Order: sequence, then structure tokens, then C-alpha cells
Amino acid sequence: MRKLTKLWAGLSATFAVLLSVTLIGSNIANQYSDVLNDALGLQTTITVPDPNAASVDTEYYKTSFGDGQFNEANLKLLAEFTKKQTQDEMREGAALLYNRTPL
Repeated sequence: MRKLTKLWAGLSATFAVLLSVTLIGSNIANQYSDVLNDALGLQTTITVPDPNAASVDTEYYKTSFGDGQFNEANLKLLAEFTKKQTQDEMREGAALLYNRTPL
């Protein structure tokens, strides 16, 4: 029985050290992945140019404040919308506070 206990103690210690080295090594490898990839000559991304990219519109969220340029007229539209939005939020908050019912 004594021999089996020593075996398990040795195996447990060995695997505990192996686990610690693996966890620390993986964190270091993740942190220095760029350096390791350069040293090993690995390429992680490939950029594939699209021949139709010039004709595709990639602006997903169009602005509703003019043509998207920062000029006086567009900034005035933005300021007016911001003021209206703030007033609406204040009214909605006041209505929620006024209509509060106890549970």
C-alpha cells in the first residue's frame, strides 16, 4: 500500500508541474503570438481584393443630417435633433415617474 501512495504522489506532483507550465506557457504564447508567427514565418490573415469593390456601397448607416460632411448646416441639423431628442427623453422620464405605481 505504501508503494502505491508514493506512486500517486509522484504522478500528482508531475502533472501539477506540467499543468502549471502549460498554463503559463499558453498565456505567454498568446501574448507574443505576433512575434512567434513572424519567427516561424506564419501568416494568419490573407487579404483577397474584390474587383467589384469600387461599385459596392459599404456605408451601412447613412446619416440623416445632410450629406455627412461637417459643415455649419449639417451641424445645425444635428444640434436641433439632439435638443428634440433630449426633450423627448425628459418627457418620457417624467411620465414614468408620474405614473409610478407601487408593487
